[in-house]
Formats: sequence, structure tokens, C-alpha cells
Amino acid sequence: MYMFTTLALIFLAAFTLCRIVTEFYKMFVRDERQDIYRIPTQIHWIGRVVTNPAARFLLGLGWLGAIYGVYGLLKLAPHTWSPTLSATVAGVAFGVALAIGGGYKDGSVTRFYLHKFARSPITGALGGLIVAPHAGGLRFVVLGVIACERMLTELFFKVMRPGYVGGHFKSVEPAFPEWMRRRWIFLAPYVATWALFGALWVTGR
Repeated sequence: MYMFTTLALIFLAAFTLCRIVTEFYKMFVRDERQDIYRIPTQIHWIGRVVTNPAARFLLGLGWLGAIYGVYGLLKLAPHTWSPTLSATVAGVAFGVALAIGGGYKDGSVTRFYLHKFARSPITGALGGLIVAPHAGGLRFVVLGVIACERMLTELFFKVMRPGYVGGHFKSVEPAFPEWMRRRWIFLAPYVATWALFGALWVTGR
């Protein structure tokens, strides 16, 4: 495997690390009112929010350890695998891990949806195929597939889905319905993200 050199992988690595820091802060550090949410944004035990700061932080370290644990398991894969196979397997593995985490976080409060569970492994596999031509070692494959999975999910299932309303709030009706007509404005940064990455990917930089 050749070393990490391309700007495309730097872009994806930065995206993933940003997401990890943001999610860690939201679930394990930030303290905000939870009564407005149907699905808690802080770490919870079957809907019961964990309020002890030390316990939350320790759970956060466990969450980070789980991410590294999946990476460690992937390191056991045969070195004879092609970059495409390695990246696709990594995408599926982290997709399943994301699906399990999301299935617990959301499904233990509302209900379990098989199509939502299957979404992350599928988008993870697609992310692996996207990353494979630029793969520069397993660590960067992992960072890349996580970024692609999030980029695909957020763009196609949340922004471009007509009439989509997030289910984390208790009210299923939008508080500001006029923004349902203006939401296309927010499509611009998502398109720009993919356009920049696409340009870096095509040029191999």
C-alpha cells in the first residue's frame, strides 16, 4: 500500500475527525435540556439520559475505543486483499458499527427500522469503492469510508429527501414551516462539499 499523499484523502480525513469531535461533544460533554427531544441527543440508557459528567466522559472514551476496535479488527484482514476489497470491507464494517450505534440510540427510544439499519452498511460499502482508488493505508481508508458514509447519508437522505423532518424532536411538525420551502438554500454547502471532493478525487490530488 502506498503512503497517504492525496488531497482527496486529506479532505476526507479532516471531515471524519471533525465529525468524531462534534459527536463526542454532543453526546458525552455538552449539557443541554433534553425535554424538547423525543430521542435524546446526549448518551442515554434506553431513553434514560446519563447525567453524571464523569460517567458520560468514560462512556465517551469507550465509544472512541469501539471505533479503534473496529479498526484493529480490520488490521487482521489478509494483506493479499486488493485495495478495492479492503476498502469495501472496511466500509461495510464501519457501516454496520454505525448502524448498531444508531439503531440503539434511536431504535431503543422509538422503534427499530430495518431499512435505516441497512442504509449505513450500503453507503459504507459505496464509500469504500469511492476511497479505494486513493487508498493510502488502512487508517486513511477507515477515515475515508466514514466520511463518505456520512456525506452520502446526510445529502441524499436528509437534504435531498422531499418533506423530510428529523425525528429527534417531540413535535413531528416543523416549528418554522416556511423553511420547508427554503431548505434548498442549505443544499448549496452539501453540493459544494461533494463538488470539491469530486474535483480532488478525479484529479487524483
